[in-house]
Amino acid sequence: MTLHTLKRITFIGASLILFSGCGSRSETAAPDASDLQVAFFNNIKAQCGASFTGSTEFSSSDDPNDPFVVNPLKMQISECSDTEIRMPFYVGADSSRTWILTLTPDGLLFKHQHLMPDGSPDSITNYGGMSDGTGTEWDQHFPADAFTASLDSLYTTNKWSLILDIENGIFDYKLQRHSKPRFEAKLMKD
Repeated sequence: MTLHTLKRITFIGASLILFSGCGSRSETAAPDASDLQVAFFNNIKAQCGASFTGSTEFSSSDDPNDPFVVNPLKMQISECSDTEIRMPFYVGADSSRTWILTLTPDGLLFKHQHLMPDGSPDSITNYGGMSDGTGTEWDQHFPADAFTASLDSLYTTNKWSLILDIENGIFDYKLQRHSKPRFEAKLMKD
């Protein structure tokens, strides 16, 4: 066998290994977290204009007059762009809250905007965090960021989950603190 033939066989063998390895990886690799975050964002965005109404499924509050328990809850997916979705959240007639999902270069960000009756920011506003990368195209989880922890040390372990069950028309919002359920709102598509 000549040196030229040996080099040619080596090149062909290496090429086959390279190409077959690439094919195997692309067929079996799961999408990374950012792909799932984008897919979740797009699944919510596809519901733009929809309203969801429901009630509190769970609250750790012992107050029988807790507004979240005694009032109907409503969320509307009202403003949607390629990078931001705004979802006003109503507790009875109180329209001071908006949930905001933002696609950033670092991933999916979930924040809560609270306004005073005059439209100025509440003292506790803009809290939330980045997706932790453990979700799917139908659910995402957001541990409290440093800004949220700076508002109150109680918020340090907060973790919000958003779950969209499009088949059953359900939007589920959950809050955990210290890895224990603190609040859950289950909303049905109107």
